[in-house]
Parts: sequence; C-alpha cells; structure tokens
Amino acid sequence: MVDLHCHILPEIDESTQSLSDSIRLLSLEKENGVSKIVFTPHFNFEKNHLEEFLEKRKDSYARLISSFPNTELEFSFVLSAEVAFSPKVLFNYQKLLVGNTHYLLLELPLSYFPDLINDVVFRLISNGIIPIICHVDRYRYFFQNPLLLFNLVNLGAIIQVNASPIVHDSKVRRFVSFLDRHNLFHCIASDTHSVVQRPPEIKNAYMYLRQLIGEEKTEKTKSNAELIFQGRNIRAEKPTIPVHVLTKWI
Repeated sequence: MVDLHCHILPEIDESTQSLSDSIRLLSLEKENGVSKIVFTPHFNFEKNHLEEFLEKRKDSYARLISSFPNTELEFSFVLSAEVAFSPKVLFNYQKLLVGNTHYLLLELPLSYFPDLINDVVFRLISNGIIPIICHVDRYRYFFQNPLLLFNLVNLGAIIQVNASPIVHDSKVRRFVSFLDRHNLFHCIASDTHSVVQRPPEIKNAYMYLRQLIGEEKTEKTKSNAELIFQGRNIRAEKPTIPVHVLTKWI
C-alpha cells in the first residue's frame, strides 16, 4: 500500500522530534502493510525559505536512511512537501511536487476558506499540475458547505482524507460516505505525526472504508494512491452537486 502524506522525517518540522521516533513510525507503517511512502514535511511560503527547506529535507532523509538498516529494500520513498496555501505557489512549485510527478499536496487554512483558492487551483491545473487537497476532514467549512469542495473537484483537484478520523470519528465517516456519493473523495493517507498521538492507521481505515463505501470503491482509493505515487492520472468520476434540503446536505 501507499501512504501519500506523512510527517516521518526527523527534526524538520513539528512532526517527529527524534530519529528513533521516525524509525518507529516506519516500523508502524510496515505493520500497516505500507511499502511506498511520500515524505511530506510542512512548507510555508510565508515562513520558510525554499532552498533552506530543501536542504533540511535532504539532510533529514539521509539521516533516516542511514539509520534504518535495509530500509530502501523494504520501502520505496518519494520526497515531497505539504504546502500551505499561498498564491506564491503558482510561481515556485516545481521542487515541492510529489517526487517527479505532476501532483502537489496543498494544505488550506483551518479557520477560513481562502478567497483565491479556486483561481489558484485553476491556474495550477492549466499548467499541468494537479493539486491534492489534503485532510479535508479537518476543515469545518467543507462540512458546513460541501459546495466549496465540489467546486474544487470540478476544477480537477484531488481530495485526500486522513486515515485516523475514519477509524475514530463517526462524524468523519458519515462525511466520507456523503463525499463518496457525490464523487468528492479520491484517496486516504495517514498524515502521521507521532507514534502515540497520531500513529499511522491506514490498514484499519481501509477496513472501515469497506463498510462505508464497499469493496470495489475501497480498492479504487487504494489504486488512486498507487497511481499518484507513480505519477499517473487517477480514474475520477465526474462530481455531482450536493443539494441543501431544510437543515442538511444530501
């Protein structure tokens, strides 16, 4: 299996604080059946200098590889970043993509829906770059108004949901079922940050997904993650428009 979004690299952002934690997280990924991992430390155009970030990422990756025996025999790794939304991404995304693919992992603000996001997504896609909107389960505004999400998917964005909330949060499971009915959900990832508080739970998440959306669609989400890892286009169904009736979206 593939994990498209995680914070395993040691001492590069607010994720794992030690090399030993990183090694333990890799072991947990293996226990979850994950053999292909995209490392996605946080990058923010407003706070970080790109070249410094890339150098830190390279050094962190080298430390991890040298400290985990035979790790490159057990896993396939790709370097990337979880990029905080900024219009500046339009001018400097090339070194932040998922490896050598045309995919970009994009994090939105938690507290508000950014005014320029639709324009930025449109322009990225016009340039051949497909944004993956990460952990949509964390954005309350998508729960309150899923039309915002529909518009992004209709432009061509890909939607990623975190694994742990699927396992532990019934509200998120209902939301995922709703998204699936409208073809607004494409893949899951761990977004793991720590061994204790945010461990990888992809295996259990897929088990819950089978109950929520069925075996065929669950396998499609797995396949989508694999296709993204390989830099190939996913097979996405045309999204349908959510409708607000009385007090709920259907």
